[in-house]
Amino acid sequence: MDIEKPKHYESIVDIAPIGILSYGYDENILIVNQQMAFYLSKSPKELTGKNVKVTLSELNPEILILIDAVKNRASVFEEFFPIKLADQELYFNIKGVVLPEQGLLIFENVTGIKEYQDELKNLDRSKDEFISIASHDLRTPISAIRGYLDMVLKEEVGVISTPKMKEYLELSRQGALRLNDLVEDMLSVSRIDQKRMKFKLEEISLESPIESIISELTPQANAKKLFLRYEKPKTLLPTAQIDKNRFLEVLGNLITNAIKFTQQGGVTLKTLPREDHIRIDCVDTGIGILHGKQKDIFKKFIQLDSSTSSQQKGTGLGLYICKTITEKMGGRIGITSAPNKGSDFFFTVPIAGTPLAKRAAEVIKKETLEHPLQK
Repeated sequence: MDIEKPKHYESIVDIAPIGILSYGYDENILIVNQQMAFYLSKSPKELTGKNVKVTLSELNPEILILIDAVKNRASVFEEFFPIKLADQELYFNIKGVVLPEQGLLIFENVTGIKEYQDELKNLDRSKDEFISIASHDLRTPISAIRGYLDMVLKEEVGVISTPKMKEYLELSRQGALRLNDLVEDMLSVSRIDQKRMKFKLEEISLESPIESIISELTPQANAKKLFLRYEKPKTLLPTAQIDKNRFLEVLGNLITNAIKFTQQGGVTLKTLPREDHIRIDCVDTGIGILHGKQKDIFKKFIQLDSSTSSQQKGTGLGLYICKTITEKMGGRIGITSAPNKGSDFFFTVPIAGTPLAKRAAEVIKKETLEHPLQK
């Protein structure tokens, strides 16, 4: 049964602010509205009956591929094409629709959106460059401040005359340390965003780096009267493929966070070998995290906002950096937690020689070739 066209159907199509063109499978144009005719610098009457490929090749020869695709596929799809009109390059989103015995092309001018997106990209690039330059320039004076404060606190340049003076100096030193952490995190994020973070993968046992980070961070745990321990597996761990320094960066960040948000008990590290990877767990007895907040915890600038953690504010970048590093090395990162029941932050690294390890190495090699100025 034939379906009657709605009243004024042709008028609606004709005044539409997008270009509309239909053609039969003999490739002759059937319908073209005023906007489409304007793009082609002809009247609808002049275009009707013309060969669609010959007509549209004047705009962009690549559109012919879309015409063939419409003819050969029973679906709806779209492509993005630059088109030069009146000595001006415009950008169109062209949608192809397969209809009975004919094809339909819809031309949407998205030049304004494209220009806006390009402007945002330029602004984002400028922001990254500013962060990178500013962070590098801040490194030297911060290091000097930390060094001089350490000398004063050790009384290498004179006696600290009052307890209050020592208290203020210690607060200044802690502030300098936090500022240093912020600068380092900003530099890491800048390298990540510009794909300039260097990775040097090697086959290595995890025992030594884990024990070294335990020794390094035990004083932090002891200062809060917390334990920090490593539960070694009963069997020898297989060799992992990691960048040792990046691995220590991830593990150190997770342990430091665990100590920061734990008031009683402590932090336990565990390792578990699987088929093609080793899982490392950092389990604490701290404040825990609500389930609804866990999905966002690895995004940029996300911080815990509970009253318990309000005094433990950081940059909100550490876990984002951990996630990126872990994934670059071929692993994944996650969390299981509940309020007042502690958290288990875990991440995985590939076992050397496995397909997983080989894929990770290939990805890093490709990025290194594409971005040779990695730092």
